[in-house]
Amino acid sequence: DVVKTSSRKIKENIKPIDDAEKILLLDAVSFDFKDKEKGTDKRGFIAEDVAEVLPNLVTPETEEMPASVDYVSMIPYLQEIIKRQQAQIDYLTAEVEKLKGEK
Repeated sequence: DVVKTSSRKIKENIKPIDDAEKILLLDAVSFDFKDKEKGTDKRGFIAEDVAEVLPNLVTPETEEMPASVDYVSMIPYLQEIIKRQQAQIDYLTAEVEKLKGEK
């Protein structure tokens, strides 16, 4: 299980995510690890590409470790995009219903 501490008690400067749309600039890819023991036919993102768009989601490369993506921290961005898309769907559905009623 992946669990992150998230209580309001330990946070400050809480504000809405205003750059959620940046997540739409990322391209998900399929890939095989060069070290086949780590797996093949995987799905994910390229850390260097994510770093260009949302650097706060990437732990930079070190001599010991390659760059890595914090996938759990992507969830709030995705949630905001889903909410925005749902609002647009609801609006457009209402507009279609209005147009149907005008006939």
